[in-house]
Amino acid sequence: MASFSVTSNSIKRALKSSGKICYPTTQAVKSVPEAAMHKLRKILRLPRLGLAVARYLGHRLLVRLRLRHVKTPAGIGLVVDSFSYGGLEQVVLNLYRGYRAHHQPAYIISVSNQVSDMIQGIEDDPRHLRILHWRLADLIDFCRENNIRTLHYHYSTYHLPIMRLLGLKTIYTIHNTFVWFNPRAWLRTRFQLRFANRIIAVSNFCCDYFCQKTGFKPSRVKVIINGIDTTLFAATKQRSTRRKVALLSAAPTRQKLGLKPSDFVYVNVASFNEQKHQLALVGALEQVLKTRPGAKLVLVGNIGAPGLYHHIKKVIDRSPARHAIKIIEYLPQDALSEFLKTVPDAFVLPSIYEAGVPLSVMEALLVGLPVLMTDFNVPADFPLGRFITPLKPPYHNLADLSIRDIQRMTRSKRTKNQTDIVAKMLAVKSRHGKARRISQSEINRLSTEQMVKSYMQVIKELHERRR
Repeated sequence: MASFSVTSNSIKRALKSSGKICYPTTQAVKSVPEAAMHKLRKILRLPRLGLAVARYLGHRLLVRLRLRHVKTPAGIGLVVDSFSYGGLEQVVLNLYRGYRAHHQPAYIISVSNQVSDMIQGIEDDPRHLRILHWRLADLIDFCRENNIRTLHYHYSTYHLPIMRLLGLKTIYTIHNTFVWFNPRAWLRTRFQLRFANRIIAVSNFCCDYFCQKTGFKPSRVKVIINGIDTTLFAATKQRSTRRKVALLSAAPTRQKLGLKPSDFVYVNVASFNEQKHQLALVGALEQVLKTRPGAKLVLVGNIGAPGLYHHIKKVIDRSPARHAIKIIEYLPQDALSEFLKTVPDAFVLPSIYEAGVPLSVMEALLVGLPVLMTDFNVPADFPLGRFITPLKPPYHNLADLSIRDIQRMTRSKRTKNQTDIVAKMLAVKSRHGKARRISQSEINRLSTEQMVKSYMQVIKELHERRR
């Protein structure tokens, strides 16, 4: 389901109590060109920005001189460009909940006003979410008002150097390989991240690629894998009967989707964007059906790229396998866990590129599904990695691909690795519902709790260092 603007009435009501939400300006002055108005607005913001900086520095000085007492403990701000549907947003939400569970004040800061109803996960207080609408002064004021001493950037680098120069500790987590970056973009990223106190990568593959592109030493980057709520997906989870019935009624079932018990169901859980390459599965399923007539494919994901999503639907409508393909635009976490436990026989992810092992793959592994995934050099010590069947990538070298190559590839259902995908889809056997030997230590390594503890240790080390 597509993201919607924060100006929707439901979100306005949810956040009205904070008094801090910033809405986009809708009034237009027709007599002045838009470019001139944009420059004028930037000039008018300068005094407010200067005042915000002065207030912040004055506040910190009074605190250092012990002339002002700070009542609230030091907080953590999780900075994102937007808070829409997706794996990155789920990681940020998991971190927010994890920090709060450890009695660590945490806040989500969205630079733009693009949010989704995932904000309902911020259950404690709507004031824990701040929408800046690209106003630096608001970011500085929010940090001062809530005693935020650490900014944890996810994907966004919004004024990271300035916030570091103001004295805040900054952490940047690499969630992507940024294969679409040109040399100028990499140079800009390298400059900005020189101001980060710590750089975190979500996988070894992501770390190596990033260091290769930026020239940073691998010792400068620490690897912390993303965590998931293992209590939702692990087989050991015990739920009350009432809770289980509620989840089953919300989650799609085979009967609701029109699938037979005898059907072999492949599932793909991923956003509809250039990275995930759902059309490769459409082309592969057309070949699989010749050997396995009962095969079905269910695509689950939010609409990250509307143009591509509509193209995918058009290709499916013209495909001879259209009767065997179902699309579910979005599933919340609770419903997704029950869906993965009851509907599919196998999980397939033919991504063109990934920064590491996606959350959806971890979730599928925990519920006992066999996983087929593009080979991105998953380390041998990755928890449950032995249950992943690698697929050949649709290229020889990822570094040689341009953004146009990726866009052309993702809009086609015929790929260089189609033969390999078809062979492994036919070879996989359903292990759904059967017991799988998973140690508690493996489950713990994939948990949100482990991820939060690792980040809290990094933050603790930052603030213990001599300034």
